[in-house]
Amino acid sequence: MENISRIEVYRYLASKSQEIGISTKVRALLDINLAFLEKLEGIFLKEHKDRQEELIYKVYRDDFSSEYRVRDIFEDNISNVRKMHLPQELKIEPFIEEVQQLIGKEQKERVLFERMLKRLNKFNDKHIKDISDFFANRYIYPKQKEVYAEAYIERIKKSYDKNEYTKVFLSYAYVDKLYTGALYFFFLEQGIELYIDWMHNPYLKDGKVLKEKLRENLAQSEQFLFLRSVNSELHLGGSYYVRPWCAWELGNYYEHIKNEKYYISLYGTPPRNNMQLDGLKMLKGIHSGRLTEL
Repeated sequence: MENISRIEVYRYLASKSQEIGISTKVRALLDINLAFLEKLEGIFLKEHKDRQEELIYKVYRDDFSSEYRVRDIFEDNISNVRKMHLPQELKIEPFIEEVQQLIGKEQKERVLFERMLKRLNKFNDKHIKDISDFFANRYIYPKQKEVYAEAYIERIKKSYDKNEYTKVFLSYAYVDKLYTGALYFFFLEQGIELYIDWMHNPYLKDGKVLKEKLRENLAQSEQFLFLRSVNSELHLGGSYYVRPWCAWELGNYYEHIKNEKYYISLYGTPPRNNMQLDGLKMLKGIHSGRLTEL
């Protein structure tokens, strides 16, 4: 489902930023991510016209034609980021230097892409602590140590002309606040409200209380959506087992509804020999406000 790639959901959120009231900082993060991903993510996207024949037929080679050289695109994109007028608080130069060191060190291009995404996600997460960071005019809510996420979520929903939403529980193998937050906005327009624990319960530290919250929201959700790691999608080695929290969420939802479980596949093929993910269907679209494999 190409329209939920990072570059597409970031473009979507950027286009809605004024309407929703997105903060200057998050808008700048969107612009940085779009600049880094331009002409790059499409090479690896499962359904994109720019994906190379080698990737389509699962023959992972790293001697791609010069037209698609990842390093060349990286260097162009870094140059474009350096020309941007960005808030000083973002401190982009140390991050760029880190990425350039990575480019010089890593030989395999799909590994380079995955490691760049990891660093990009880490950079994003450094500047997004909770859902309130997405919005301008934060002062309209009382200053407090713990954010009442419900107030911000209701604020988002008021920006959309929908009376009812299908509740979908999002389980993810890694924290990626900008991408999962952007997915939340994108899915709302399709009539789907994602439950994302970092957004809804940003300061829950007690594991027992968190489990109760998750169990409660799993029971209330009509469908389940799993976001795989990029490492797993590109088959870069290592363990393909689902992380313990995700396995717990999958197990609890299996007891609730067995046949309404989906996974997002952006860059790779279906999971390899993973019994934990048996029964999950690849998300291919949204129809009448519900996830579908058609």
